[in-house]
Amino acid sequence: MGRRAYYSGPGPGAGSPCRAFALTLMTLLCLPLQHVSADTGLASRQAAALYQIKMSIDPRNQLSDWQAGAPNACSFSGVTCNSAQEVTELNLAGKDLGGSLPQDASAYTPLTTLTLLDLSTNQLTGSLPPLGSLTALQTLELMENSFTGPLPELSGFRNLTVINFQDNQFSGTLPSSWSTDTSLQSIIVALNNLTGTLPDSWSQLGSLVNLDVRSNDLSGPVPSSWRGSAAPGVLPTSGMTSLVTL
Repeated sequence: MGRRAYYSGPGPGAGSPCRAFALTLMTLLCLPLQHVSADTGLASRQAAALYQIKMSIDPRNQLSDWQAGAPNACSFSGVTCNSAQEVTELNLAGKDLGGSLPQDASAYTPLTTLTLLDLSTNQLTGSLPPLGSLTALQTLELMENSFTGPLPELSGFRNLTVINFQDNQFSGTLPSSWSTDTSLQSIIVALNNLTGTLPDSWSQLGSLVNLDVRSNDLSGPVPSSWRGSAAPGVLPTSGMTSLVTL
């Protein structure tokens, strides 16, 4: 009876096609997992940041569904997320909130995807914290609170279109640095305690449509750099070519 022969396949150094296919498949499967893990990391940091903010401004536990340790903030009331579970909007208007916002800039560092922040019609007090990390911000609504101190420096917010700080207790002058926020379309700072004059540099705000500075202690004329050819019902401007209300 003849000896039976067995095929053991190529040796370890022969480069098995099956082994190469398995390694390629594992690599392809792991790549999306790594992407999801990175997104999940940001989402969880954003949830932790928002919970830290809640602890400062929610003494009556109005945001009871905001829980510590949440994997993301998408289930938090007032929060809107994108498809990657990153926070894009925070709308807490009229939530009966009180206290002061955390002053540590690191509390806001993860909120890089936030486009809308609305804290209007609450009882928030104190000065505004540094908001430089909110680089995607387009709308900042803080009207009808009791914020104090100077208006914040917002230079470098290339996407910011709306600032509404009406009916607070802000003091000091109008920041010249806002002239670098060239996307601004509406600035509303009425009913505060602001002093000084209208900044000459704001003539660079070519997209500005609405400017409301009434009921402050501002003085002086409209800067000459704002003036140009007049049109009925429109502030005569040169650089501020879009402005229709003042």
